[in-house]
Amino acid sequence: KQKETELHYLKELLQGKEEHNQSLKALVEAKQSEIKDLREKLTRSQEKLQQKKEEIKELRDELIKSSSELSQKRKQITALESERDSIISENRKVVFEQELRLKKKFEADLSIERDSRARESDEYQQKVKEKEEEKIADISDKLQALEARINQLREQAESQPNLPTDPL
Repeated sequence: KQKETELHYLKELLQGKEEHNQSLKALVEAKQSEIKDLREKLTRSQEKLQQKKEEIKELRDELIKSSSELSQKRKQITALESERDSIISENRKVVFEQELRLKKKFEADLSIERDSRARESDEYQQKVKEKEEEKIADISDKLQALEARINQLREQAESQPNLPTDPL
C-alpha cells in the first residue's frame, strides 16, 4: 500500500511537473512570439530611422546648395553694385570735365572777342559795341543752354547707372 501511495504520489508529482513544463513551454512560446514582435518593431523602427537619416541628409545637401547659391548671388550683386558705382563716378567725371572745358573755351572766346574789340578805333568801336553785346548775349544764351544740357546730362548719368536690367 505504501508503494501504491508512493506511486500515486509520484504520478501526481509527474503530472505536476508535466503541467509545469507545459506552462513553461507556453511561457517560452509567448516570450518567443513577443521577442519576434519586438524584433519586427525594431526592424521597422530602424527602417524609419534610416529613412529619416536620408531625408535629413537630402535636406542638409539642399541647404548647403542653397547657401552656396545665395553666397554666389551676393557676390554677383556686390560686383554689379561696384561696377554701377564705378560707371556713375566715371560719368560724373566726364560731365564735369566737359563742363569745365566748355566754360574755359567760352571764357577764352569772350576774352578774345573783348580784346579784339578794344583794339579797334573809337568810331568803329561804337558800331561794333552793339554787335558785341548781341554776340555776348548770344554766347551767354548758348552758354546757359550748354549749362542746362550739361546739368541734364549730369542728372541722366546719376539716374541711369548703365547696369543690365536683370543681372541675375
